[in-house]
Amino acid sequence: MDAFNTWVRERMSSRGSSNFVLFDTSQYNNNHVQTLNTWQAFCNDTTVWQRNDKGHYYPLECDDPPTCKLARQAADHRNAKSNAEEKLGEHTDALVELMRYNKENEEQREEIKRNREELEVKNSRKEAAQKGLAIKRRNKEKRDEQKRLTEHICAELESLKGQDEQKNELLAGLQRDVLRVHVLGLDV
Repeated sequence: MDAFNTWVRERMSSRGSSNFVLFDTSQYNNNHVQTLNTWQAFCNDTTVWQRNDKGHYYPLECDDPPTCKLARQAADHRNAKSNAEEKLGEHTDALVELMRYNKENEEQREEIKRNREELEVKNSRKEAAQKGLAIKRRNKEKRDEQKRLTEHICAELESLKGQDEQKNELLAGLQRDVLRVHVLGLDV
């Protein structure tokens, strides 16, 4: 019972409630299914607890809260205890099963959340890598275009050289300047 009461305290405090009464079996008349369904309502609106003929408790998932509420009422009614031979051990086992089930559900939700976060990180990295490749490709295309233009300008300048020595020096200086701009990657 202490483990269950601790679990209840944690559930209630996580929901912002500080005024709660610890578990009191007297109000449920030893109907363990009703107890499970009542406490399950603190966790979700779509799980109904049942009891099989061997005394084992198991959860069923409903599609929507109204159906779940009706199913809980039916299960509670079917499992009303008329014999006083129910032992506290069975009650404790039922509560342990309730805690185990909800802990498993919580772990699954955390696992799903963790997987979703990992997928988002992976997708972000993939997107960043694709953007990086696109930038790299654009930069290479730009460098190739600059190289083609530089080669073209140098070829044109070379073709303009003639007999005049002063003009040839001027054209050679222009060629050096064009090559310097290309090598340094300066945008003109």
